[in-house]
Amino acid sequence: MPLHEPGFYSLASGAGALDEVKIHGMRGFIAINERVSTFLTAPEDKRTIVKRYQGIYVMPVRYLSLGSAVRRVAISVSAKMLTSYVLSIFVVLFILGVVTNDAQAGDYQLGAGDVVKVFVYGNEDLTTEDRITESGNISFPFLGEITIGGLTKGETESRITGLLNSGGIINNPQVNVRILKFREPMVSVLGQVNRPGRYPVEPFKTLLDALADAGGLSPLAEDQVVVLRREGEKTVQFKLDLRATFDDGNLENILSIKSGDIISVPKADQFYVYGAVQRSGVFRLERDMTVIQALSVAGGLSARGTDRGLVVRRLDTTHNTVVELSVTVADMLKANDVLVIKESLF
Repeated sequence: MPLHEPGFYSLASGAGALDEVKIHGMRGFIAINERVSTFLTAPEDKRTIVKRYQGIYVMPVRYLSLGSAVRRVAISVSAKMLTSYVLSIFVVLFILGVVTNDAQAGDYQLGAGDVVKVFVYGNEDLTTEDRITESGNISFPFLGEITIGGLTKGETESRITGLLNSGGIINNPQVNVRILKFREPMVSVLGQVNRPGRYPVEPFKTLLDALADAGGLSPLAEDQVVVLRREGEKTVQFKLDLRATFDDGNLENILSIKSGDIISVPKADQFYVYGAVQRSGVFRLERDMTVIQALSVAGGLSARGTDRGLVVRRLDTTHNTVVELSVTVADMLKANDVLVIKESLF
């Protein structure tokens, strides 16, 4: 089987596969990990061919046919060369990782879920590794709970240095903070949703997507949703009226969410229905809601219920007393009204 035949080939040493070689189909064209390695043509007599790739000499030693569509070839690799190559790659990646970590951490604000390690030079017993809690704290020896949420790496170092100094624990300590693990981008959805909690942020995710992740709005949810966002040292508030947005059909105004956003769905105004109705209880008060609409929400009158002598108990905020008002089915309800339905005598 010619080596340039289309298919997949395993780069192996001994019994363990080390890499994969893909033959793209163009005569003599071979790529390792999708990068061009070399050009070669394997003769039909399968004599040994040695080629160089990234400083490693590879030599096909046997061919294995695994059906007409997939073919594999075993490659022998110098163990010494392979070790040197892998080690050099590891060192480069490690250095890049450290540099990238430090560069990203410069203006990065620490928050819940980040894992940090604090070093105090010359005081190994104070070395601390901890995950930042939801309240933005970590535990530190002799200092207890320290709030570092919202601080950068440098600000955290300064705060711990100051606390160690002012507490008389260490004079002029040298403190270094490393971020071992960055938190997953998350938003918090609170209030009147079916599954309050923290949810991951994905590219192009909107406020509606986050509300859907939280199971949607509960029956007592307000139409207006509030989003709190940290911008520098300030907290900015955004509001979106969902009903108005859908009524207007202008979905372009739907807010895109960012990591750290807090989405709060307030509880709507509500009213209560008691007495001779199908479903007594508490219900969401809609705009300009009338008594007849309230009865409909409560399932209507029971078999013995009557719409005569309807009563609403309402709080008089001026005198802080509850007053009882006679109403008709056309009257409008107010927040926290208690609608009482009497039973018919006949």
